[in-house]
Amino acid sequence: MGQPLLQKLEEEEKQAVVKEVVKEDIVKGDQQDFQSKYPRLAASFESMAGMSTMYPNGTSFLKEKMSLIATDTAKVLEEKWKKLEDDEAALMVKRLDLIAEHYKLVVDAMRGN
Repeated sequence: MGQPLLQKLEEEEKQAVVKEVVKEDIVKGDQQDFQSKYPRLAASFESMAGMSTMYPNGTSFLKEKMSLIATDTAKVLEEKWKKLEDDEAALMVKRLDLIAEHYKLVVDAMRGN
């Protein structure tokens, strides 16, 4: 190979590497931006702990690719996670009320009331 051709190939290879690095940075930036826009959707992977036993790479795959979801769909999912979070909080309050009632009954019984 001639020297000019070799230099041209080396330059093209360097440009390809630079493009790949820039592309990776953009994708990572998109993921971070997506996660900041939809924090509940991003946090939803914590509740999928059991999924890792069935699908070892499932949650990491979803985390990496979630920024590919269309914005309107992501908004709907974010709202669904918010509603679930609210429902779980309400359920926790009910559970705590029941526990308090149970304890009160036991304490009252111990006091002979």
